[in-house]
Amino acid sequence: MIKSIVRETGHTEAQIALNWVVAHDAVIAIPKTSSIPHLEENCDASGWLLQQEDMVRLNNAFLHKRHAP
Repeated sequence: MIKSIVRETGHTEAQIALNWVVAHDAVIAIPKTSSIPHLEENCDASGWLLQQEDMVRLNNAFLHKRHAP
């Protein structure tokens, strides 16, 4: 599912994940990096918004999993 969003947006999986995380209130993202290119990739996760339908897809995929038995 995240790979389809990658194809649709042209952003990387890391950028999509970071963008999704910071879109939630009261959530702080602390991305890790060990290289300048990865730092630049992380920075490119800002300045744009995921489409509402992509947010819903990601919310359904990840937020509800933590409540599963």
